[in-house]
Amino acid sequence: MKYKPKNSSIIILVIFFVLIISFIFDKTILNFVVTHRIHFLDVFMVLINVSLSEIALFLLLTLLFFYIKDLRKHIPLLWLSMLLALIISALLKILVERQRPDVSTLIAVSSFSFPSGHTTVAFSAVPLIQRVFKKLKWFWIGLAIIIALSRVYVGVHYLSDILAGGIIGYVTGYSALKLYSKFLKNKNNLSI
Repeated sequence: MKYKPKNSSIIILVIFFVLIISFIFDKTILNFVVTHRIHFLDVFMVLINVSLSEIALFLLLTLLFFYIKDLRKHIPLLWLSMLLALIISALLKILVERQRPDVSTLIAVSSFSFPSGHTTVAFSAVPLIQRVFKKLKWFWIGLAIIIALSRVYVGVHYLSDILAGGIIGYVTGYSALKLYSKFLKNKNNLSI
């Protein structure tokens, strides 16, 4: 099945609409999640947050792409996508200065809340994975969603933080893919 950007655009618009609505219910949703934590899930979510930092995601995907010889040529694009996503996320945190939720957290964090950097970086790899590593596509999307939800579960982000992170990450990755593909096509008559 061929990847259709039109379907992705519709999904992004729906998520953007949900993002706008989520600002209204952020505190209610977060308080519900925090008050209904389950002990065995606490351990899993903390493990996800500790083991899958932005740097760990970067290294994990780099190793995966390096391991498969045919995918090595895509490592610069992977790095570009993830680095741009990280920079955009960091700049938005400084510009927006949204305070972290005032709830009981399972991990310690010190920066601002909006958007979620973990989510932004995780979703920035999705467009490239969709294009060149179709067998991993649904696994990676599922992992990115788990990473995003874990940030709300441990109490360090609101729902709107992770939705915005997902949108920003995906759009950044998609834009990097398009620019890179256009550059290669113009440079060498190649495309991804």
